[in-house]
Amino acid sequence: MRKFLTFILAICLITSCDVCKNSENSTTRKNVTMETVTETVENTAGKTLYLVKMNPTSTAATASECGYVYSNTVDVSADDCTAAYSSASTQEEKISLLQFYPKKENLSRSSVAIDTGKHEIGKTKKFYVMANNASTFNNVEWEILSATVRASNDYCNIWVADDYWGSSKYCVSQNLVDRLAEKFSSMYPLITNVFGNPYNEPTHINILIFDIYGDKDNGNVFGYFMPKDYYGYDELYRSNECCMFYLDSPLTNDKEETSYSTLAHEFQHMINFYNKTLRVNNAEETETWFTEMLSMLCEDMLQTFLGISDEDSPIARVTSFNCEYYKNGITEWLNDQVSYANTFLFGAYLVRNFGGIKLLNAMAKNSSTNKTAINEVLKELGYDETFDSVFLKFSEALIYEDETKLTFNKSSTDTLNGYEYTFDAFNIWEYKNGTYTKSGFRKVYNYGPRYFQPSESLALRPYGFSIHTQDSWKNISTDTLTVEIVKPTDSSIKYQFILK
Repeated sequence: MRKFLTFILAICLITSCDVCKNSENSTTRKNVTMETVTETVENTAGKTLYLVKMNPTSTAATASECGYVYSNTVDVSADDCTAAYSSASTQEEKISLLQFYPKKENLSRSSVAIDTGKHEIGKTKKFYVMANNASTFNNVEWEILSATVRASNDYCNIWVADDYWGSSKYCVSQNLVDRLAEKFSSMYPLITNVFGNPYNEPTHINILIFDIYGDKDNGNVFGYFMPKDYYGYDELYRSNECCMFYLDSPLTNDKEETSYSTLAHEFQHMINFYNKTLRVNNAEETETWFTEMLSMLCEDMLQTFLGISDEDSPIARVTSFNCEYYKNGITEWLNDQVSYANTFLFGAYLVRNFGGIKLLNAMAKNSSTNKTAINEVLKELGYDETFDSVFLKFSEALIYEDETKLTFNKSSTDTLNGYEYTFDAFNIWEYKNGTYTKSGFRKVYNYGPRYFQPSESLALRPYGFSIHTQDSWKNISTDTLTVEIVKPTDSSIKYQFILK
């Protein structure tokens, strides 16, 4: 499901026995046996030093376990994330609907010969849709809608609920539906080329447009895909027995470019479910963060092709990331805007630095999922890396803007089976982070990922991280800088000092 909301590091590791520090020019390592250690960072003149604490495990670490660096600097920033969100639009989804049909239930039922054909314009049909914003099937209320085919081509049938056909702001018009059909048909070959097919035979995708939840101006769910539609009808699941997903009519009418991106996002969810769950009996279920990462990268790879702005693409999530990245880990799912932001930024880092479209294609089409899929793909593409090692290097992309380093601020263009794909560069240091410095009576907002004082210790979520610096670490006037570290009591926590 795609939910629309208007809101507005070089590697240094500390373990229980060693510290290493990395500048842009050199790396040294020392044995450490004391709980408190003093380290001297070299080549610091004119640069800013950042400390990134990282938790490369699936278990959360408390703040008291994560250590800190002694500091005499007082934090002069203040939290004002609400103000930051109000200045930008971003899209967020609620994944609980994708969890309505867990794998253990999928495999216990039989799929049916679902409707995969083209339908004539003017044909009508009844569809089952959710009438309330449910989190599980146990409290879904179903509604029956009558809908009519308003556009049809070689790739899709677009159905519009009869009550939402027309010229009002809650409805969609023929011109809009025709543009949606054209956009979907143009992206269909590019998406299936990367992610695979949504079924085992030539397939028309059915797209139903209506006012999701009937909330008109208050709507924030732009679209969703429900795996249950691949299966036969019963009283619990109310399958529509076809390859389909759903779009919200008021939001589609109001945010047309965002609806193009939503088409790509939901189509990837459909393909991912079919290929990673129905066709392949994986030893593990596909986790939410993984399928959401793939869907947002599907949007990402088509932004240039579709000609849509950053505000209507996943890049709009950078503001949320900069403000609250530390609240969620990469591989956990807390069903909030930060989950989407963190997952997208990690995926965007991977494709821009470790293989581009070939990496995405391999992740989508191999027979594994989650971290296992990424491990296998990195090896397949010739990288001496694992999920954990690229996660640790993620800290570099959080800091560097130079395209010669690991960064988001580089583009990747490549061809795959004759189709060209581009991942555009973007600079996270050009987006607000929800903190500000007072200048007289004004609030001067800060940019880039939010940072904390070196003496502050935050809890680190599974595959989570926090960024630290202070005024005395900025534009350093000396060639060396000495820091005094109170080591983490959790030996899995890694410290990485990065000079920029």
